[in-house]
Amino acid sequence: MLMRRIFGVKKNTKILIAGFILGLIIWFQVMSSPADAAAFKDDLPATLNQKPMQLALNAPTRMPPQIPTAMAFVDSISSPPGEAEVLTRAQRLLLYDVARKYIAETSADGNRIARSFNIVKNDGDPANICGPLSIAILRDAGLIDPYIDLHDYWLLNPDINHKLLDHTFPPERFAHFRFTAPLNEMDWNAFPLKPGDFIYLYAGLGGNFEHMLTVNRVDETGRAYSVTNHATPEGFVIDEVMLYDPAQPGIGKFYDWTARRYSDFGSTGFGGFELWRLIQPVPEKNPREEVFASDLDSIMSQYGGEWHVAIKQVGGGMIYDRQVGDSVDIGSMVKIPVAMLFFKYLETAGVPPESYPEYLSKEGPSRTYEQLLRAMIVKSENEATRALLQVARSNGLDVDAVLSQWGLKSTKLDSGKSSITDLVTLYEALYAGDLINQEARNYILDLMKEGISGKNTRLGVLQKTNPLSLNFYNRRGSTLDSVVAIGDSALVSVPVVDGEDSYIVVMFGYFSDDLPTTDQELISAIEEMAQIFWSFTKK
Repeated sequence: MLMRRIFGVKKNTKILIAGFILGLIIWFQVMSSPADAAAFKDDLPATLNQKPMQLALNAPTRMPPQIPTAMAFVDSISSPPGEAEVLTRAQRLLLYDVARKYIAETSADGNRIARSFNIVKNDGDPANICGPLSIAILRDAGLIDPYIDLHDYWLLNPDINHKLLDHTFPPERFAHFRFTAPLNEMDWNAFPLKPGDFIYLYAGLGGNFEHMLTVNRVDETGRAYSVTNHATPEGFVIDEVMLYDPAQPGIGKFYDWTARRYSDFGSTGFGGFELWRLIQPVPEKNPREEVFASDLDSIMSQYGGEWHVAIKQVGGGMIYDRQVGDSVDIGSMVKIPVAMLFFKYLETAGVPPESYPEYLSKEGPSRTYEQLLRAMIVKSENEATRALLQVARSNGLDVDAVLSQWGLKSTKLDSGKSSITDLVTLYEALYAGDLINQEARNYILDLMKEGISGKNTRLGVLQKTNPLSLNFYNRRGSTLDSVVAIGDSALVSVPVVDGEDSYIVVMFGYFSDDLPTTDQELISAIEEMAQIFWSFTKK
């Protein structure tokens, strides 16, 4: 569902004449139009204030009549079009800079860029890389997960790949828009595009390809630009093109793609478009955090495997995150949400928190609840986990509804799957005592602190090397069935001058055909990253 070849390039006399005429037209327009440098002078260094090359193909032969506004919404707008700028000036400059690095003014250069994405083994074509290209620009600018797999966005279709898009553009950070109006009927003054917007164009009736692009800049006059792949008489190239000029309806690539006279070079946008837009500021990492991330990346690269990792300060920002939105097998880490759900059931059943010690020591289905909780968390017993979950469900607790209320979007207890994002959300709420009462919170943390045999391995090396200097609440998780993985998670409280800093650390390494590893190598990687984390907290 990408830009694809829709014609064979024919270098005959008619095309040469047409190209010459169009070239004259664009020459006259360029000579009579204001320079882009002036329009973008506040956002770019003087050395970059140069008008991007505009092919004759990009210029209509005449100005179309004024078109009435048409903005048809399928979904409601989740943020107003006039909201304050989210990206800082430095982030806008970086976005512009990384986008232009992908410019390929010839088909040969386009082939080189396409092959660098490694989406087709030993091959690639600039005709069908709009998805990976658009995502790579956002990735390189630091606006989305830097560890995404570009191959996932090749031939992307929102109807099929909506879960992938939800992970890439989580709703807490991105607004999602859907317009059904054709591109040439949009009022871009009423809904101006913004730097960092990711757009999926629908072919619609009369179109013959669908396309993705990222807006890499908007100048002072409101003209929006994108570095994107598109067809020319010489073949497909990657270039910065102006999408529209709000002061001159009919001018820009959006109008070329919906103009019948340019249909030989592809038509799209008649079916409207979807757009994902940042609505939350993107924290800029300081130099220490950049070095920390680089050190962790180096360890994971050294030991192989596919990694899902998060390190977050409790009550603060995310310090490091890698593939945290994917739903993955979390093994025994599922036992912590089960324990919390069990105590939520006790609350709904009206068991007073102050009577927990006596109640838990006397009540239970086959063993006492105290024995079951200890077996589940301390000994990592699966039978006890199933028994406690069944108790909660059979007594009327809607487990899925409670998980949803807690903000866990990917956690499925029966399949043992969750996301690192969900685990971080759960652990932070557990530590703060936000989801269950204080007695239940303390009970679970005490069992997590007691741990299991071999607790001085994996993240537990922190206890081994620093036994008196931190509080450590641990829950590891491994899978050895259909997917082999080694993981660990912990709430770590580190003493500082004025108290303590608490962190959530979740690390999961999975076997990968592309990045071979072993279970011991995954354990070694976690232990080395634990020490890197400890050093980071002490600076």
